[in-house]
Amino acid sequence: MHRTREQPVPCPAVAYGFASPGDVPTGAVVYDREFDGPGVVRAVHGAHVELGRPTGYTWSTHYRRLRRGSAWDRQQLRALARLHRQRQATT
Repeated sequence: MHRTREQPVPCPAVAYGFASPGDVPTGAVVYDREFDGPGVVRAVHGAHVELGRPTGYTWSTHYRRLRRGSAWDRQQLRALARLHRQRQATT
């Protein structure tokens, strides 16, 4: 008897990320898989999305590298903002 291994079903990109740049809402928390961290959408310029962090750091990435931010991602950004405020107060 020959057993075959089931092939995994690929997850469509739409279920994981955004179907088009128009689906990326300004002000939303997203996770950038290339940057490996969360950010807040500042603007959408064609297929590229401008992201920012509470520290003032900004970067641009392609919308297909993004997924919707989870509760954990939002918590990370709040913690980063709190740490940034504390460090700014001591300098």
